[in-house]
Amino acid sequence: MPQLPPCRLCGSEKTQICHTQRELALNCIGDGDALLECEEAYYVCKVCGTVAQVSPPTFDDVARYYASIKVIDQGVRLEYKRAVHLDRVHYLLETTQLTEGRVIDVGAGDAAFLKLLGEEASALQLTGIEASEEGAQKAQTDYGIPMITGSLEDLDLAALNLVESFDLVTSMHALEHTATPAAFLEKMVSLVKLGGYFYLEIPSMERGHQISDSVIGTIVHRGHISHFTGAGLAKVLSELGITLLEQKHTLAHAYPSLQLLGRKLPVARMAQHAFSHLIEQIDADFVAAASRLEALRSQYDSIALWGVGSDLYKVLRHLPTPLDPARTRLIDGNPNKQGKQLFNLPITSPDAANTVECVILASSNLAICMDIQRELKNRYPNLPCQTLFANTSNRLQLTV
Repeated sequence: MPQLPPCRLCGSEKTQICHTQRELALNCIGDGDALLECEEAYYVCKVCGTVAQVSPPTFDDVARYYASIKVIDQGVRLEYKRAVHLDRVHYLLETTQLTEGRVIDVGAGDAAFLKLLGEEASALQLTGIEASEEGAQKAQTDYGIPMITGSLEDLDLAALNLVESFDLVTSMHALEHTATPAAFLEKMVSLVKLGGYFYLEIPSMERGHQISDSVIGTIVHRGHISHFTGAGLAKVLSELGITLLEQKHTLAHAYPSLQLLGRKLPVARMAQHAFSHLIEQIDADFVAAASRLEALRSQYDSIALWGVGSDLYKVLRHLPTPLDPARTRLIDGNPNKQGKQLFNLPITSPDAANTVECVILASSNLAICMDIQRELKNRYPNLPCQTLFANTSNRLQLTV
């Protein structure tokens, strides 16, 4: 056995043979009577877990193999592809929330995925990269989608003005066919603009047999040069500047696949973006609660806000006008808070609930609201009770 090559994904030389098998050659029809056979060995990287063929077929060999596969019932094939692509389209549009911008699909084939994506989001500008001249020409003729012909690894992306130009870059079931996956991913990532999204889908080596009872001949064959782990891909993508948002093993209409969705943002910036979005959502909840309080204090002559804490503080900050001390009581069961003030309103004990027309639960915490509601029913069973926050109201079966 000759010296093993470095890992095709991470470049590590810590590799070892993990499997050998005899099988038909990728293009098994020769000049003789018998079909051509070959001995194939697979080696595994001890660092990233990538399994690859020691002596992979050439790009042209793989292209000829797939070109030789003929499907008699094209209607069934197209219906199947449409269902698979629609699942991807809906997933990507939902997770990225893209409604406009530029999208490029690497290994686009006849651009059926891009066509469906354009039907669902017509403002997106679509482009495909396809090594097969026949596939690229068909996409442009049938769908009018601009196509770039060539292997991604061989294209001069800078000369084509494609570097960091796209809001979403996708590639589905193409990475496993290349003998240079590291170069493929590096160039694919270079297409993504800062803040843009990256989507990769490959056969699931790790869980293929767990999530599907039909993997024979679909995952391990000569056309699939490399097999990847989610952890190995995540590490390499992180080094290239992609922060993963989601990684999952799934069935793409009976085909076990690994999906990775990421974004070209530093981890700190990603976290800051996520936290800022969370704060915006929380602030919106407090604004809604303040509007709710405005409506309730116009409905009742006197109210008590029970549960004085951070939630109530933030709600009161959003009120357009301060609460009237003559018509409002703040109540809290904590003796250490009683006698203090919040926005010049004194905090009193639960006894003050007997002096108002309605008690309003002022916490977004369901457990706290349940405790207050229980005490309120025990002490003042006929006193109306409302809540400021929709999440607690729904669970307590109160009117919002």
